Amino acid sequence: MTEPRIEDIPSIRKLLEAAKSGASLAKWVPRLNPFLKLFGLNIQNSAELIRKASELREATIALAAMPDHFNDLFGDRGWVIYESFNVEVAQRAIAQAEAGDWTAAESTLVNYYTEENISFQLLRLAGLNSFRPRRPLARKAKDDYLAGRYYASVPVVLALLDGFVNELGDRGFFARDADLKAWDSIAAHEKGLQRLARIFTKGRYKTTTDQITVPYRNGILHGMDLGYDNQIVAAKCWAALFATGDWARKIEKGEKQSSPEPAKSTWSEIFKQIGENSAMRAELEAWRPRDLVVGQDMPEAGTPDEYIDGSPERALVTLLRFWQQRNYGKMAEILRVPLSGSRNEAAGYLRELYDRHRLREFQIETVRDAAAAATEITARCRFDEKEERVLKFYLVYENESSRPVVRDTPGGHWSATVREL
Repeated sequence: MTEPRIEDIPSIRKLLEAAKSGASLAKWVPRLNPFLKLFGLNIQNSAELIRKASELREATIALAAMPDHFNDLFGDRGWVIYESFNVEVAQRAIAQAEAGDWTAAESTLVNYYTEENISFQLLRLAGLNSFRPRRPLARKAKDDYLAGRYYASVPVVLALLDGFVNELGDRGFFARDADLKAWDSIAAHEKGLQRLARIFTKGRYKTTTDQITVPYRNGILHGMDLGYDNQIVAAKCWAALFATGDWARKIEKGEKQSSPEPAKSTWSEIFKQIGENSAMRAELEAWRPRDLVVGQDMPEAGTPDEYIDGSPERALVTLLRFWQQRNYGKMAEILRVPLSGSRNEAAGYLRELYDRHRLREFQIETVRDAAAAATEITARCRFDEKEERVLKFYLVYENESSRPVVRDTPGGHWSATVREL
């Protein structure tokens, strides 16, 4: 019997099918080129699209196989991949493991769990009813983890993990018959959480002071594994908690089983719809990037009303002014926030992420129109702690459905992403 593979879940299969039919997009090159640039593809003609479609197809196939490959390599060591895990980090760890350097590979994974990434994931979990009352205790566990008090953070995160799952069913994470599978999920595939739970609940019957590298729940909470006080065990606890968050989102949305509703449009379908719109097509073909010089065509640093209304630079200056004022609610209206909750929740996320970076001054250095719907701006920022950094902002002009549209399209707005922080 063939082993189930993560790459066979519907969302990944659709991605593969779209990539395999990429060559058929050749006729849309003149209309779609500005939007393809948003995804790092600069297509000049049909022949180049066909060539790059092949490259895209190969890259997509490799990307689709990566979750299975990651879990095959690291599953027995107590790691599983999940939807919001950083792809570059996963690929780097895979390369190190394949080279035989397991110490470096696991260090790469452990080092991913920084204050910023843990805070981000905890804020994602805060959007779940089942986790919200556990958030205060999770914050304390985070503080202990960052302070190196792994002996304290590990038992707490394991307890959160167990209760979190129990809240959504009649069994906790570590129960022998817990069902941690969900339809169309990377983390909640049977090669993911289900397998991880079996590893974490392995029987540990002898007292040992040797350092362990897997958070064996029974051995730790029953006082048998006394060598759990280390970062790798603690990081794996966080990883398991955040992976379980992906399962919990499915459960709370009623998506444990396959949904009869039609799937959301793929990007290729969206592009086709855009291409078939004659007005949009004309605007795309007529669009040209601006040739701007900072300091001549616009101020290096000013108030929003000193910049052209509706321009990406005005949107960015507005964002930076709100940052200076520590107005995180207003920042959330411009800055892309990876949460689907209320505005207050988005503001809380930005406060936790940005409040430790008190912006004093900024100076725009470069403005480059990357596409009809996108502009990249770099700005030198100075903070209260006398830190100075050059940040890159990627601004995309979107409609009410958060889809890229040609700039100046009525009803659109600029949405910003910070590339470096």
